[in-house]
Amino acid sequence: MSDNSESLTAEQFESIGKMMEQHAIEKEQRYMQYAVTPEFIWYEASLLSQKMESWTSDFKRVVQAMEERQKDYLKMLQDLLQENKELKKKLMEKSNVGS
Repeated sequence: MSDNSESLTAEQFESIGKMMEQHAIEKEQRYMQYAVTPEFIWYEASLLSQKMESWTSDFKRVVQAMEERQKDYLKMLQDLLQENKELKKKLMEKSNVGS
């Protein structure tokens, strides 16, 4: 840094270090006030992460089952429409023969 006004003095650097240390201490005290330690937070975070992975897996299985059922239902509807068309055709032929 060429400009002296931009460089930190040793006192300023030490002051910033003390402020950061004080902030870390206050943060730790807030955790301890509620009996929550960083280890507990990481433990809970890992449990949540595992649950989310499980939910993702379950969701994928549900979507896959729904897709398979949709294919089955579409095939069933297609078959029913085809059968309906054939029955209508037979009915028309029967009514034309009877007239």
